[in-house]
Amino acid sequence: MDFSKKKNGSGVARNRSNMERITLLDMYEDSRDILPDFCDIEYFYDAAYKRLQILQCIEELSSRISRKDNEYQDKLLASLTSKSLRHWVDITVEVEKAQKRADDRRETKRMDLISHFTLRLAYCQSEELRRWFLQWETELFRFRLERESTEMVQAFQEDWNLTFDAVSDDEKLRVMASVAAARPQTSVAVIASSCLHKVHFSMVPDMVAKRRVYVNKGMAYLLPEDTRSIVVAEFRSYLSRVLTKLSTCSSIYLKDDQVAPLMKLLARRQIQAERTFREEGSVSPADLDQLSKDAFPLCMSMMHDNLRGKHHLKHTGRLAYTLFLKGIGLSMDDSLKFFGQEFAKSIGPDKFNKEYAYAIRHSYGKEGKRADYRPYNCMKIVNLHNPSGVECHGCPYKVLDPDALKVRLRSYNVTAGVINDVMSDVKNSNYQAACTKVFECRSRVVLNTTIVHPNQYYEESVKVLQGTSQLQSQDNKIEKTVVKTYKKVKKEPENQEAHEEIEQEARHVDD
Repeated sequence: MDFSKKKNGSGVARNRSNMERITLLDMYEDSRDILPDFCDIEYFYDAAYKRLQILQCIEELSSRISRKDNEYQDKLLASLTSKSLRHWVDITVEVEKAQKRADDRRETKRMDLISHFTLRLAYCQSEELRRWFLQWETELFRFRLERESTEMVQAFQEDWNLTFDAVSDDEKLRVMASVAAARPQTSVAVIASSCLHKVHFSMVPDMVAKRRVYVNKGMAYLLPEDTRSIVVAEFRSYLSRVLTKLSTCSSIYLKDDQVAPLMKLLARRQIQAERTFREEGSVSPADLDQLSKDAFPLCMSMMHDNLRGKHHLKHTGRLAYTLFLKGIGLSMDDSLKFFGQEFAKSIGPDKFNKEYAYAIRHSYGKEGKRADYRPYNCMKIVNLHNPSGVECHGCPYKVLDPDALKVRLRSYNVTAGVINDVMSDVKNSNYQAACTKVFECRSRVVLNTTIVHPNQYYEESVKVLQGTSQLQSQDNKIEKTVVKTYKKVKKEPENQEAHEEIEQEARHVDD
């Protein structure tokens, strides 16, 4: 399904009482009707930074509890309220009844548009960034859609030509029993009082696959709330297309002296952005066997065991493991020594020096373009191609079959209850949440963040082993607090602070 150009680009709609209402629901096709003629660069940064905080909050909470959980909305609203960002999801207001607040709501709508288009440009630059922005921007749209009134959702769908065929009263009487049979959780009375819609079954594949919808002659019969999933899917499809298209011409915008540093700075604010890594020499090859058992995440522990057992790692795994070891403080010389000793047992030292040593030196920035390569984050590892043959890489919570994963977790002394929770997360593709549960079980502490990086897992494990961790013990019954996923970011910058940070980033671009 395609939608036509929005008839009211300002995000303001008229209901049946002809009262003007402002909503944050938007397909973000055209921003010209509401954007000011001129904005300071700091205004763009401030708006985009606030939106980025919201997306991060959604990701953090989604890694902890299911979106279908009854507490999900309340916890997300509480998190946004603590950051003074709740008005970004609760904007709808009747202007006639709240004229004094209308200007504030319009300003929020303006910042919403500015922030979306700014982040769209910042996050179109790589496949990894596009995928992250697409996923959590869609979740923000879904959350707003679920909290919006039925009347406003209907007006939004009409604006975007996302309307669905209504079922006549006669046809409704004929199919009501069948619709109720396909939806045992919904009473016949509720269905009788609702307006039924019908769409082609291909538009609701998830509902068809789960047998949660009545299908007759190729048409699926839906309640009003079911159509919202189609709207969300259309939003995601549209945003995916424009991100891909924008990525082909983003270099034009990034040549601007003001825009380039702003985009680079925003991209670095993302969840998998820079982390603090240890200095070279922090660990030696002799430490790795014990650290692999006590402090490595499952993905790196598996690669270490594979290297020790088979004395070889294929390219993708070797690169990921080399960069991880670099991040925990293994020097280049020690890395060459460690890999050289293992590979020599299978291919001999001469072949290792001739065919493999260069890649390790390159990873440390000593060969080729001498770039400072960063260790892979969880998103990067999850999105690696699935291993085949003798390859050993990727996120084990994704690539291992359930039985093999359970065996591995039992060898880590993970309790049966936690294993069940982990398998539930794996089934829902919440791999980082699964990894976090394993860490908490093994270390017996409450990690008030989500694991987003193998080196983060290592750092927290080392703190526990050294007795320097400030995390609460699992024996403490204090309720876990939902906080930011990564290292604590700086206080939201004032205009002058933002200006100085952008100027500093501009100097890096010039260099």
